[in-house]
Amino acid sequence: MNPSLPVFLGRFGLWILFSFSFLSLLFSICSLKLNIQWGTIAKRAFSISFLGSILAVFGLEYALFNHDFSVRYVATVSSKSQPPAYLFSAWWGSLEGSLLLWAFLIGLFCFMACLRGKLKGPSLGAFLILPSATSAFFAGLMLYFANPLASFPQNNFIPLDGIGMNPLLQNPGMAIHPPLLYLGFTCITIPASYAICHLLTREKNWIKLSERWTSLAWLFLTAGIIVGSWWAYYELGWGGWWFWDPVENASLMPWL
Repeated sequence: MNPSLPVFLGRFGLWILFSFSFLSLLFSICSLKLNIQWGTIAKRAFSISFLGSILAVFGLEYALFNHDFSVRYVATVSSKSQPPAYLFSAWWGSLEGSLLLWAFLIGLFCFMACLRGKLKGPSLGAFLILPSATSAFFAGLMLYFANPLASFPQNNFIPLDGIGMNPLLQNPGMAIHPPLLYLGFTCITIPASYAICHLLTREKNWIKLSERWTSLAWLFLTAGIIVGSWWAYYELGWGGWWFWDPVENASLMPWL
């Protein structure tokens, strides 16, 4: 079965994300030793990779809302009876979609930082090393191990309805808590990138450039932890044991 045009574009977007993130990483490294124009070229390559992540998100959400169960991920995390809010949040309902959300948010924050920042030449290239490497890594994982837009094998039966999201996850907390934590985790990438920029090029303004991003990341993580705590106590069967979950406790490390 041939994929719909949005799903096809989404798959193409994953390749754009991987290819241009990798190119951005190479150009960023080149900018440290070669002509300073490589930093600007790396910025352009990363911007194209971000467009690729947008295409991938569009393709996945189109498949979710149109119940395209030929896409394996859609058949796993959604169903025809699932409310629209949980169809949207199915984006991050499992590993494959979570990787896409992570890559998309890194691209978004880095794109915003490049638009508002004043870095040029080697400093710009050094700044782009971390987000480019991270985006290329996640894109590679999606393409080869956890593709959110992969179809069932050609000879397999395509289900008429999906399995649907786990009932425990069909909660307002699912629509709020994970994105807030992802926003916090990915937003911290920007101060970390400025720190790497300082280490490699002795950029003097890196602390000033990092201040707002660090505060914003801390606010996202604070809100995510609070909502997660409420969700854990509200949801039947979870109770106070949420604070023993190492995955959730990992959000406390960058917060502290």
